[in-house]
Amino acid sequence: MIDEILEYSKAKNELVGIKLYGEAGYWCGIVEDYNDDFIQLKHFTKNGELDGIAIERIVDIERIDIEDDYLTAMKIVIENRQKIRDIEIKSRIFTDLDDENWQYVSLKPYQSDKNVLTSIQVNGDDFYQGFVKSINENFLKFELIDNNGNSNGTSVFKLEDINSVKINDLECRRRLLIYKTKNAS
Repeated sequence: MIDEILEYSKAKNELVGIKLYGEAGYWCGIVEDYNDDFIQLKHFTKNGELDGIAIERIVDIERIDIEDDYLTAMKIVIENRQKIRDIEIKSRIFTDLDDENWQYVSLKPYQSDKNVLTSIQVNGDDFYQGFVKSINENFLKFELIDNNGNSNGTSVFKLEDINSVKINDLECRRRLLIYKTKNAS
């Protein structure tokens, strides 16, 4: 069965995901060659750039992903990698920023804008990417967009908990492209 999957990837230039045992890693790419002991894979970064060749021992492979949401998203990213870099970064001048309301002033211009994905860091810990659905002086209603361009529902955050804001950074542009491509059909 594994030989069939590897041969299919090699012959059809189809993406596969290679998960190695333990913390060793995960490769996403196209099988370039293989034998009974090794696999040679053209590896792609999560931003769709060719990142060289990975050679791994077959015995170190825990699983091979062939049809999942991540690979579907990666196909979109690889086919459109230049578009991700070319997406216009909307910047708006914030002349009214101060320590009291900087989160509100920074995010308010993007309310209901489905062409801009923002990234917020909450309590110095996790970053969340998504759309600003609505905002007031105290709270942010935020549609979360996951790594595969899927909506993960809406969450409400206290503005005072937000300690970093990024607008249309590379990760946001990547997710936005996948989101728009998936929702265009």
